[in-house]
Amino acid sequence: MEFYNFSLSFALFFVIVGYWWHHRLTMAVKRIGGLYLMLVLLYLRRIVSDALLLAAIGLAACLTLRSFRSIVTCTGYMMPAGILLLDYILDTMQGAE
Repeated sequence: MEFYNFSLSFALFFVIVGYWWHHRLTMAVKRIGGLYLMLVLLYLRRIVSDALLLAAIGLAACLTLRSFRSIVTCTGYMMPAGILLLDYILDTMQGAE
């Protein structure tokens, strides 16, 4: 089962990056909702892919979006996925003690 989760998360990673890249300059509420739906699917499949996706989109946003306002906007609509990832990390650290 783990191989299927990895394979699906690998494909979803590139679909989500492509979706974000295509709509990065014109993110509307519907597009952000679709992005969140895909991010949750990726989160449920493989947490490492979710972390790598957030890092990839963050790096791409910093390198391609020229204005500070665009970068802050991108950070704002990616924040819920980051909070979900942070919550998972804190829960696993709490369980390790």
